[in-house]
Amino acid sequence: MIYISIGSNLGNKLLNIKKALNSLKSCNFISLKQSIIFETQAILQPDADKAWDKSYLNMVVQGKSTLTPSKLLIELKKIEKQLGRASSYDKWSPRVIDLDILLWNNCHIDLPDLKIPHPELLNKPFLIHLLIHLIAGLSLECRYSCPINNFYNNKTFAEIAHLIENQGVIGSLVLNPQFVGILNITPDSFSDGGLSFHNEGATIIELGSQSTRPSALIINEDEEYARLNNVLEELKEVIKEKEVIVSIDSFTPEVIKRVLKKYPISYINLVKNNLDDYTLRLIADYNCKIITMHSLTVPPQKQKCLDFDKSPLASLNI
Repeated sequence: MIYISIGSNLGNKLLNIKKALNSLKSCNFISLKQSIIFETQAILQPDADKAWDKSYLNMVVQGKSTLTPSKLLIELKKIEKQLGRASSYDKWSPRVIDLDILLWNNCHIDLPDLKIPHPELLNKPFLIHLLIHLIAGLSLECRYSCPINNFYNNKTFAEIAHLIENQGVIGSLVLNPQFVGILNITPDSFSDGGLSFHNEGATIIELGSQSTRPSALIINEDEEYARLNNVLEELKEVIKEKEVIVSIDSFTPEVIKRVLKKYPISYINLVKNNLDDYTLRLIADYNCKIITMHSLTVPPQKQKCLDFDKSPLASLNI
């Protein structure tokens, strides 16, 4: 098996990792397993530029390839270039993407531009702790020039992880299941505006401009659309490039129609079963999906609730 590390600390780091994973498929690398993602502090020299102190997202992917190690390395360098990494850079500087071959079966390679196992493997504890998600029971045969590494020779990755503290880890996330970030475009919203939803791992951003909190006032369709349109205009390019998936939380048929005709929306989150056949057909024609919810009243009223003595289906007239 082959183990490749993927890291990014510039731009939309999570999106960069997703793009790198997709690009690996096109270079004869078959991904079989993926680790979780660690957010880690940048590893810097004491005199490094302070602007370089940007946290990384890191993961490890397990797979196989019919390419030789040297040819796969060439393909990885091509992916780095395609994703925007500069051809020349300072060793400790930030980077859009970083792809490294960590391990390749039981191979030991010592070439000027390729060393396997990766010589920095034991100097980056987070890599060991990511690898135990994939190969906890595998033993590491160390053939590094540094004598101190011999201490870990023939120990399993689980044993090494127990000995090496996972320093510098800020948090963790996963690529699956996917998460939805709820962005309320309302004056009375309790959210912080959702400025970091996408970078923090949300695959889908849901926009809602009609407040459905208890005792809220229902706004007219023009105002609801105007609020949505202002935000969608800002997101137009990233939606077009499929960098973000957008869902609209609306139960107003006219608003749904106007939004779908202007923007490539992926989901409609419907809290009321009130759409006419034309709107439903329009949603289908635009290849948009519906998320069904149900509220007895919009906004909700505490005195309006299901009858505990009846079937919920009967109460909802389904």
